[in-house]
Amino acid sequence: MRMLILAALGLGLAAPAAAAAPPSVLVPVADLDLGTADGQAVLDGRLRRAAHQVCTFTRLRDLHEQRLAERCAVETLARAKATQGTLIASSGAIMVVGQ
Repeated sequence: MRMLILAALGLGLAAPAAAAAPPSVLVPVADLDLGTADGQAVLDGRLRRAAHQVCTFTRLRDLHEQRLAERCAVETLARAKATQGTLIASSGAIMVVGQ
């Protein structure tokens, strides 16, 4: 048993130095009239779906994993909303990036 634990720890140390880029989803907004409540509601739904998509990084087998994914989605959505005005003006879309 001790060998298995040491081997598992060794695998963690042998990971490549360059981490993979976090998952991301491009959310289009060019088709929306963001000056209306309906357009804002559609955008909000798209951002929520994108946040959940990039934050579902496991099969959510237990409550702990579900809580991690939900916290990730909440934080990701907050970041996307905080920058949405700038991103829409510059590109016509919002990039939602996970953690």
